[in-house]
Amino acid sequence: MQEQLIQSLEKEGLPTVCFFDASKKLAGDRWQVNLVVRMQVEVNESISGLPAPLDEIRRRLGDKVTFEHRASRTFVAESEKEDLLNQMCEEFKNTSLPYLYHEDFRKNLITNRYRDLLTKDYFKKDG
Repeated sequence: MQEQLIQSLEKEGLPTVCFFDASKKLAGDRWQVNLVVRMQVEVNESISGLPAPLDEIRRRLGDKVTFEHRASRTFVAESEKEDLLNQMCEEFKNTSLPYLYHEDFRKNLITNRYRDLLTKDYFKKDG
């Protein structure tokens, strides 16, 4: 099954958080219930405190950086699939949404991705 958008949350001045159902039928009435949460963060001048000039970060990462979270439950009865998926969405909203909406999240995400890329480039040159 392809991913289906089940919900998107918009908050003024912040990136949209999208929830996708990526569940797969296993056997009989059993499912692997998969929730995918994505948020695209724009790399722009509104984010201060980045580890390098904005042009350099954009050159290496592009204009957007994607945050993605996946959660799965296996061997779920078809009759319980929708309730479980809704429960997984609510659990993410209650535990992780405040983190995504924190003022430092976008800066930290971009900084970590940039540093990861620099580290990979460094080891690629030595190897």
